Amino acid sequence: MDGALAKTLHLLPCLATAALTPAAPTAHVEAMAAFISKLLRMDTLQASARQMAGAAAALLPAAAGAGPVGSAESAAGAGPAPPGLAAAGAGPAEPAESTAGSGTAAAAGVAPAPAAPSMLVRERSCMLAGGILWLLQGLTQVAFRASGRAMAASGGPAAKAVAALTASLKQAMARSGVLEHAARVLLLTPLPPNTPGRCYLLRKLQGKAATALYCICISIRNLTFGPAPADGILASDLLGRCARHAALALTVSSFGDFTQLSGYGLPNHLLLCRLHTDRAPGQVPTPYGLLDPCVAQACMAAVDVDHEAAGPDPHRCTTRRGALALLLRWGRQAVASLAAVDGGLVQAEPEGQVVVRYTYGSTEWTSTYDSLLPAQAAARTMVQALETLLVRRLAELGLGARLCDAQPIWELAMRVTRHVGSIEGGVRSLFAGLLSRMTAAAAHPVIKCWGKLAPMPPLEPLPPCMLAAYEGGFIPGLELLLRRAGRDPEGPEAQVANYLMDFDRVPALMSLAAFAPLDQAVALTATIAKIVRRGYFPGGGQRDEVLSTVTASANTCLTLGPKLLVLVTGRPAAGCPRLALTVLTAQVLTALSWGARYVAPSATAAVPDLTSRVCLAAAPGLMSWVRALVEQCGDGAGADGSSDFAAGGGSEGAATAGSSRGTLGGSTAGVAGGSSDATTAGLRAFLLRDVAVVPLLGAALGLLLKLGRRSAPRHIEPVLGPLAEAACAVAAAWPDDVWRAGGPTTGGSGAPGVTPWPSKGLRLLAWRLAEAGGGGGKGGGGGGLVQRVGALATALETGDGGVFVGNSGPCSSGKAAEAAGLFAATLAEAQAVLHGLCANHACVNLSGDSEGELQLQQCGRCGRVSYCCRECQVAHWRAGHKEACGGGGAGSSGG
Repeated sequence: MDGALAKTLHLLPCLATAALTPAAPTAHVEAMAAFISKLLRMDTLQASARQMAGAAAALLPAAAGAGPVGSAESAAGAGPAPPGLAAAGAGPAEPAESTAGSGTAAAAGVAPAPAAPSMLVRERSCMLAGGILWLLQGLTQVAFRASGRAMAASGGPAAKAVAALTASLKQAMARSGVLEHAARVLLLTPLPPNTPGRCYLLRKLQGKAATALYCICISIRNLTFGPAPADGILASDLLGRCARHAALALTVSSFGDFTQLSGYGLPNHLLLCRLHTDRAPGQVPTPYGLLDPCVAQACMAAVDVDHEAAGPDPHRCTTRRGALALLLRWGRQAVASLAAVDGGLVQAEPEGQVVVRYTYGSTEWTSTYDSLLPAQAAARTMVQALETLLVRRLAELGLGARLCDAQPIWELAMRVTRHVGSIEGGVRSLFAGLLSRMTAAAAHPVIKCWGKLAPMPPLEPLPPCMLAAYEGGFIPGLELLLRRAGRDPEGPEAQVANYLMDFDRVPALMSLAAFAPLDQAVALTATIAKIVRRGYFPGGGQRDEVLSTVTASANTCLTLGPKLLVLVTGRPAAGCPRLALTVLTAQVLTALSWGARYVAPSATAAVPDLTSRVCLAAAPGLMSWVRALVEQCGDGAGADGSSDFAAGGGSEGAATAGSSRGTLGGSTAGVAGGSSDATTAGLRAFLLRDVAVVPLLGAALGLLLKLGRRSAPRHIEPVLGPLAEAACAVAAAWPDDVWRAGGPTTGGSGAPGVTPWPSKGLRLLAWRLAEAGGGGGKGGGGGGLVQRVGALATALETGDGGVFVGNSGPCSSGKAAEAAGLFAATLAEAQAVLHGLCANHACVNLSGDSEGELQLQQCGRCGRVSYCCRECQVAHWRAGHKEACGGGGAGSSGG
């Protein structure tokens, strides 16, 4: 049979090459299917199974005549062969010299122990097993490639022929059990430890046969991946327990460190054979050994099939904890392989091992391996290990998670984020989906409370699922992705960041950011604000999808913020979610306001461009926060405008108004720290200087004026009501500032100037509100909103400032008012936290992998603010710090 087997093995690749190319004619596909069908009708697999059963019997002399395990006739039946793991688990027999019968044993009438199989028997058995395994590999690979071509063909004779071929091959493999028999032979051929003599040829034959088994595992997993097949044949029916056991034992033996990890639950005697493995094909020589990528893929495929059944399964080869440790080990080896390629310190040990030292953030990792994976295969291995962990639920990441199991998975995922550039496009999309799934699971304890009316119960201590995400580095990992995406909006990191920051995933991200360590939450928030500002630059936010997505997510944060802020009511502000949410809201409000004022003057006359800019400048979340916060200050309120806030200092558009001061609403009683007057004054200064609400509304009204009465898309309607309410509230609170907005002022280098409030823009706003039904969307025209906007326009035209006061309409109610009170009460603490960031409100410096890595320099005159670069220092000086700095009117701040 050896000659026929060799010819068949040579013919299969030729047929596959001719028949499975996209341009191959249907006749070639049908001929290939007919050839393999003939092989199956000749009972080729059944004959091979009988040969493998005979070889296994020869390798198990102790089991000869002892039952069906060693019997070739019984092992070649129609059903799958018995696993034989008990026999294999007994270990290879001792050498003949130590087991020969003694005279005493013969005299006692005891039969002498059978002699151990010779080296020649082992080599021939291994050679035969290798040939049959390579035949199976060729058949399964052809079937997999053919099924892919049939799916692309979408029906037709070729697709039907391929479907019939695949079904016939699966049935023949399942009935013959040939793979189980061949795997058993492969498990029985290794020599006992410390066997004298040369065994290079045997190990080389074992290595080639093992490689064929690895490829079969991969092909079978690919062939059966997806929903339950119509023929009812699952992956576990083709890749039985013995085959899985062989694949796992042989791949684990390639680690070299299994003795320290207890062999992942596999019998130790199966792990002591170090097989001959060739260098990975087609790889550039490296100073360290490269492992064939199919070893890792086969091991993960075997684990995946082993845990395919959801419930308990007595036929599994590994426990869940063992499978978890095994997959994490492959993932770490893949990460170390990429770190070595990316510049990690590689040191060769005298024993042939390689030590890789690399740094992730502030943590230094050191790993020792016998060999590493090629770069491209390592990228796939990382994601495949993560996918198997999540799909097979080898560890719980949501409620009920164990910290010791979940944290290593998060650590692996965050290491992968640093090598996203090495992952190919389709695998990147898979990784983004897995990361999103992990995020949703970790945030579940908070997400489940969003729909409840009562405040959230205390999460002290944090649930293990959230703690695992934080200790695994989720927040710094997300910040790293965003910064790299912001620097290169068309790069590989942008694809993952764009998926994670989609609006329907914002609640989970906000929940995790709120309970994260404060320094990590502040750094992440500052990065998001910088990306929002960068999205408003020329070309940004339209051509670059990730910048638009982050900007939209920032608006979603403002929309959902009140609900989450109210959920955490009643907690002390310092070091708690309320402080983190206040920091997030303040940064996003400032960034969105800056961006809206920056792009307003450059708007074109095209309706789509004007509509999109109106929706950005008057986003409902932004306008709702402006209105609610202004109402916290009271009507006719003033602002001293003298303080230079740490999160950016004084900005353009700062002005002063009357001296009367309102008080915080009743919803914040007992919450604010310090005096009510001080809290209200700080809120006024924040709104007038940092958010610049007067110029912001002037920019939005100016865009409406450019749009005129031209027809606009209906998605502009939801922004009209919140814009009108905010305009009325600001005019009632600071009428003098609205009057002073009648002429533009310069804002310094790259900073937007103050935009006037055009009365015609207000009239157009009233007209569009009336056209939209008087409401302009949710939160619209209650309390005569159209009339109030018209009266405000008339007051600007006639100079009757008395109309402003009392024209704000009904106050915000519910969560918006309560959240505004909580924000105002925590604002001073948030600004103290933000003191460690660059003071320039227009900063877009995304250097490094974290905001905390930027080296800041203090202003040399006042020492109250810091900057990340010289450009930010000059821009902030021209934007208003010159007046606020203690040095007075010098030409430079001297930082």
